[in-house]
Amino acid sequence: MISNGDVIIKINRMDILMEIPPITRAYVVACLGVNGAVQLGFLSPYHLYFNNKLIWEQKEVWRLATNFLYFGPMGLNFLFHFLFLYRYSRNLEEGSFRYGITRNSRIQ
Repeated sequence: MISNGDVIIKINRMDILMEIPPITRAYVVACLGVNGAVQLGFLSPYHLYFNNKLIWEQKEVWRLATNFLYFGPMGLNFLFHFLFLYRYSRNLEEGSFRYGITRNSRIQ
C-alpha cells in the first residue's frame, strides 16, 4: 500500500505481473525461479551450463534451455542482466521498435 497524502493506492502484485506480455512473463519468471533455486542451494550451477557432450551422450537435454536462464550469482551483474532482459524482450514482444515497425506494416 502506498500513501500519497489523502489518496491510498493499493498495489496488487498479480496485476503488475499480468501487465507483462506472456512470453516475457514466462521467461522472467523462469529466470527468477532458476536463479532463486541456485541461490537457495536447491540447484547447482554445474547442472545448468551448456555441455555438448553431456547433452548428447548422457541425454541431459534440460541443458539446452537452462543455460539461458541462469545469470550467475546475485549481485549488480545479475541485476543489469535481468533488467536488460526484461526491457528488451518486452519491447520486442510489444513491437515498439526505434523505426516504428509494427507487425502489420506490410499489410496494406
